[in-house]
Amino acid sequence: HVEVIVVDDGSSDGTAEVAVRAGAVVLRQNRAGVGAARNRGLAVAHGDLVIFLDADDELEPDAVASGITTLDAHPGAAMAARCCTLVDVAGRPLPTRCDIAEHTHDLYAAWLARNLVWTPGAAVFRRAPLLESGGFPEDIGPAADYAVYLRFARTGSVVVDPRSVVRYRQHAWNMSRDS
Repeated sequence: HVEVIVVDDGSSDGTAEVAVRAGAVVLRQNRAGVGAARNRGLAVAHGDLVIFLDADDELEPDAVASGITTLDAHPGAAMAARCCTLVDVAGRPLPTRCDIAEHTHDLYAAWLARNLVWTPGAAVFRRAPLLESGGFPEDIGPAADYAVYLRFARTGSVVVDPRSVVRYRQHAWNMSRDS
């Protein structure tokens, strides 16, 4: 069973209405930020595993199933770090090189140098450890996911699956472009 929860963090583009028509659970809040939005969705989720999909990114058809398979094979892992395919505004694939698998010998050190998971949809989390660790920081803006990745990498509770599971749309308004 897949549960879809949309947290509308004060958007004005009709996303919430589209999500309701599609059968998603919609939670609304007034611009509390990405960390707060993720924590709110996490708090009401019922599943053992969670994936956070941002804005206009798209999961590949096997993203959920492959996440389940990966974490089932690694019961001690709190999260699976995976890859994405960059796409342009029209959805056309862009050159993408995911090298996360090259860093498994010291994932934490590699992650300190740069974020290896470019968009949250490329990670799948066990819900309980994410809640127990405090969820997403709410005071560091768009880097909240990066902080969580570092937290789990530092404790050695990340498994790497080098498959691409999300299409990460690139455009001038991406939060990741705002250094």
